[in-house]
Amino acid sequence: MFITLILYLLYAVIITFIVLFILNIMMQKKVKPEQDKIVRDEYTHVEEDIAPKVTGSGGTYSVILKDVKIDKQIAILNAVRIVTNLSLMDAKILMESAPVVIKENITQEEAQRIKDELEIAGATVELKENN
Repeated sequence: MFITLILYLLYAVIITFIVLFILNIMMQKKVKPEQDKIVRDEYTHVEEDIAPKVTGSGGTYSVILKDVKIDKQIAILNAVRIVTNLSLMDAKILMESAPVVIKENITQEEAQRIKDELEIAGATVELKENN
């Protein structure tokens, strides 16, 4: 009976290690450059890696992330995640695509709040009024 219990525990440990090994392999899967550009374009509206054109109705603003300081990337990444509600990977792709529109067609007060949050984190941010 004792040996049976030990065998079941041993099987459970082996299965756990196998599952963790497979998960680790899946997490290390790299995104190919073509896929990276597709994901980046989907979230940033970037065409051919240039800053997007800002459009919209009058009285609204767009927040544009112009530059990211290398030594402040983690803080800026956290700020972008909070502002956009994106996942970690999507926020990272968005941040690395600078210059890029973070939010568009928002009020001046909200745009200023977002700009302040990103600048406190260390980013260079610009507000543009939509026409």
